[in-house]
Amino acid sequence: MEVNMKKTVSFLLVLCLVLSISWTAFAVGAPKITEQPVSVTTDKKGNVTLSFRGLDFAPNDSSWHFIEPDTGKEWTGPQLRDEMKARKVKNFSLTAMDGKQKLVLSGVPKFMHGWEVYVVLCGGGFKIESDHIRIWYYGLDQTDTGDLPKSTGVATSISTGAPATEAEAAGTNAPASGTAAGTAAAAEPEEPAGPKIITVTASKVTLYPVDSHGDAIEDQAATSLTFEDSGSVAVRSDTPVKYWMINGIRVEPTEDLTSFVLKNITTDLKISAKLNTTPAAGTETVDPDNPCEVTCTGCLFTYHKGGLASVASGSVPAGATIIVFASDSAAAEKGFSINGDAPEYQGSTTFRLKITDDTTISVP
Repeated sequence: MEVNMKKTVSFLLVLCLVLSISWTAFAVGAPKITEQPVSVTTDKKGNVTLSFRGLDFAPNDSSWHFIEPDTGKEWTGPQLRDEMKARKVKNFSLTAMDGKQKLVLSGVPKFMHGWEVYVVLCGGGFKIESDHIRIWYYGLDQTDTGDLPKSTGVATSISTGAPATEAEAAGTNAPASGTAAGTAAAAEPEEPAGPKIITVTASKVTLYPVDSHGDAIEDQAATSLTFEDSGSVAVRSDTPVKYWMINGIRVEPTEDLTSFVLKNITTDLKISAKLNTTPAAGTETVDPDNPCEVTCTGCLFTYHKGGLASVASGSVPAGATIIVFASDSAAAEKGFSINGDAPEYQGSTTFRLKITDDTTISVP
């Protein structure tokens, strides 16, 4: 069992890292910071969470910056990570959801007491800098080091440094009349400086960042995680999985596999699962108080207990098992798509399906 599982996870990693399809979020206007980061104090173990909220920035166009007050030396996220690794302390993890980004630092060393931190967001050819804050270590004196820089709240052009106009900030970027304006509008914006951001998103399953010991951080469950340069995630399903979809690649485990860990991810990933809802013999339990609508296109279904025979649509109780069949055998060769998922049951003219929610079944 353990050997087969290791082979399965290795197969997943190969597919993820070799056949994956990258994606990048699209920012419609100049980026905005709607919730500034604030200074924080670690707990006794040196753990701390920094966060901000913003609009109109791509996940791979944000970067955290750290400044050592004694020397003025500035570190970007990856550089800090390397420094932490050299000092044998825990790494940091980055998560993002609904425009809010959280940076979790585990095992912050005392020498980072009083360090200055800020965020830079890029998008639409513009960038904006957040308020500067400090990290304080638990139990140490918070010395007064003067006022820290505040964000201007105005995004500036990456190429010229000029503030965004109202049209550009709103994302319209309408060029003014004249040759000069047309030329400026056609110019390609410079690539924003900063670390490479890796984003992992999930559907129907849960993601967890993994700490330096290889353990899932249980209190940070999410459907989207973001890392600088590379990262590791634990993927879990609460329901038996029929097959996994990783960047559009279908992966069928040789044995039941409801969880696995992907380490050192270096490219964006989209992960989802086709859940196995086929009931075991003699275990069907229906809920007549929870009706579900079933709609078929290019196929029909039958639910004997409900008196439905060869219908294209109808209502069945949650937990009921229906019999689905194609209108003709030629159509069945392409398989059946259930709720928009990748086609399955290719070549089968009929199959059984347990209904747990409103369901749409179609033949491509």
